[in-house]
Amino acid sequence: MKLLKRILFGKHSKISYSQSAEDIQIESIFGALGIQKPTYIDIGAHAPVYLSNTYLFYRKGSRGVCIEPNPHLYKNIQKNRKHDICLNMGVGIADPNLHEVVETTRILGSISQILHGYGKLIRLLRRARYDLVIDLRTGDRGAIFSFLTGAPVRIGMSAGVKKQFWHGILFTKILSNLTVAPPPAHPGADQSLRIVRGTLNLHNKRQSDIH
Repeated sequence: MKLLKRILFGKHSKISYSQSAEDIQIESIFGALGIQKPTYIDIGAHAPVYLSNTYLFYRKGSRGVCIEPNPHLYKNIQKNRKHDICLNMGVGIADPNLHEVVETTRILGSISQILHGYGKLIRLLRRARYDLVIDLRTGDRGAIFSFLTGAPVRIGMSAGVKKQFWHGILFTKILSNLTVAPPPAHPGADQSLRIVRGTLNLHNKRQSDIH
């Protein structure tokens, strides 16, 4: 890949490890500021080299902190970025109501490997013995996983989308006409928490919206 890039762009080309050459753009900014070896904090580092926004700087002698909550991805980063400080944790707004985050990566491989991976995830969810599960999506996969958790109360949301008939079996309640707080500037986990809070508030205020 490196050789191909050099052939296409010439001997003065630069190699980028980011998804869209963000590292080269950032490097040019630091160059204009006269900063040769910046210190970085890579939140959600994901990978040590490929698609990394900081590996270009690491390769040129810079050092920093790589933060990755996924334990499997973290091990790979720790192995290949030995001169960086690597932390296996998440970064977000403190919420006293958030006690645990269960994360899974995309399961790839043979059919047996995929089934084994999903089986492991389902066992993990069932061992948690959740009292309530809220599906924030409207697709079938979330509905199936909600059912397989074994939680006695499983809430799904229609959000204007017609639910399949089997969703009435997989969920114990389906919520409609949900109004939640506007999304934050950066959607993600925080927006999901907003939806959950809005769901619980609506459940407490308007029981007629749950059927």
